[in-house]
Amino acid sequence: MLRRVASNGVVSVDNQLFSVSNAFKGELVDVFVDATTIQVWSKNHLIRTVARTRSGAVRKVRSDGLHVKDQPNTKRQASGET
Repeated sequence: MLRRVASNGVVSVDNQLFSVSNAFKGELVDVFVDATTIQVWSKNHLIRTVARTRSGAVRKVRSDGLHVKDQPNTKRQASGET
């Protein structure tokens, strides 16, 4: 899943906040979650591993780090309309 690093260098995964570094602020990072750990990758570099404090499935609300207004327009027009 993707997450955007906040301006203070923090990432949130399943309501768990942790710092990855101000050097990555604003970047989209890859996050891999298993039963006990969360790994954060930037390109092909592992930048942080933290112990997971929750269990179960991870919610994916806005998991791409983009705001709703930044999402691509997927509305389709009915045929015959211009």
